[in-house]
Amino acid sequence: LTFLPILPGILSLAGSLSVIYVILKDRRKKLKMVYQRLMLGMSVMDVIATGGVTIMNGWAIPVGTEGFSGRDSWTATPQGTSEYYGARGTVTTCNFAGMFLVFVNGSTGTYSLMLSFYYLLVLRYDMGERWIARYVEPAIHVLALLLPFILGASAWHYELLNPMAGWHGWCGLVYDCSKYADGVCDGGEQIRIYTTITYWVWFLGGWALI
Repeated sequence: LTFLPILPGILSLAGSLSVIYVILKDRRKKLKMVYQRLMLGMSVMDVIATGGVTIMNGWAIPVGTEGFSGRDSWTATPQGTSEYYGARGTVTTCNFAGMFLVFVNGSTGTYSLMLSFYYLLVLRYDMGERWIARYVEPAIHVLALLLPFILGASAWHYELLNPMAGWHGWCGLVYDCSKYADGVCDGGEQIRIYTTITYWVWFLGGWALI
């Protein structure tokens, strides 16, 4: 199961690289348009995300992390009976992988969300390209790049990242610490508040706004 993400990861990587190639091939024309710049940003982040997830899958988990196979294996790793396959990392690699996961997922998701917002401005409110480029696009890039990075870095700083050695073999934000045998996440109990703010308020609030 550790290797299952590799094939779809390669396909996603190929698709994103194709988009980047098409845009940069005619960059003098295409990069003048806000839509194309947003597509380029989303595709670049998807390449980084797919490459990172595919390469770091499994090995970033700290050595000795218990493996688990069951109904809730995708959310957390309760105490089990065997070491997770492929675990070669340390707490530091787990934290880095978790920060990376928060950053790239937040960035690609925000770019996708902002593309819908762009269409809303153009089609519903008839906003011009120059106005969007001047007043909206800078904020989009800040939301898509700086904010996810700050969220990932803060999750690392406040030690909120935990191994998630289910089928995906990653480290990240585990919402429900009760899945652990002792009911306590290594990353602390503040995790529930953090994930509520970042995912429910940020992502779902943004979709509801659009």
